[in-house]
Amino acid sequence: MTFIHDNTTVLIFNDPIHGTILVHPLCVKIINTSQFQRLRQIKQLGCCYFIYPGASHNRFEHSIGVSHLAGRFARTLKERQPELGITDTDILCVEIAGLCHDLGHGPFSHLFDGRFIPKTNPKANWKKQLQQQELIRQMINRQDQQRQEEMERRKEEMERHKEEIEAQRRNGKTRTITPGRNGKTRALTHARNGQANGFSNHAD
Repeated sequence: MTFIHDNTTVLIFNDPIHGTILVHPLCVKIINTSQFQRLRQIKQLGCCYFIYPGASHNRFEHSIGVSHLAGRFARTLKERQPELGITDTDILCVEIAGLCHDLGHGPFSHLFDGRFIPKTNPKANWKKQLQQQELIRQMINRQDQQRQEEMERRKEEMERHKEEIEAQRRNGKTRTITPGRNGKTRALTHARNGQANGFSNHAD
């Protein structure tokens, strides 16, 4: 559920501990990545779940809660100690840090780095913090790739639109659409030419 807060569209989470949580759109983008979603499968208390079935909470909900509390703490500092000069950007960075602080955990949380890795590969220099950095790097690279793909897609749409306009100029008031146009382009073209709503350009 979305909500407007301080002129920013935020997402609402219903947390079982903290109640309603407002999450910044940038944090939502991080939450929606595969690197973060994997935390749903990592239990906060490792193997304790096999003995105590109620200990089922995971790193996913824990990280969202930490982000929320970190943000509240930073806002309190901003309000009570204005001389610190804390900005909204600072608060967002603290929330992101809280959100990503457990990103590098392996299966069964601390059992993985404390017991499993030393037993299976004693010479490995595996640390949660290093894995965390790598996952964040993957997230950023994926965002850059998606942004590049979106730019390429828009560029292609603009080129197709230019070709269509040039074709119409050459053919007069033709409504012919070059084959291969996608449905969205066809719909926009029909709407512009008056075909979608029953109007026509005969009165021009």
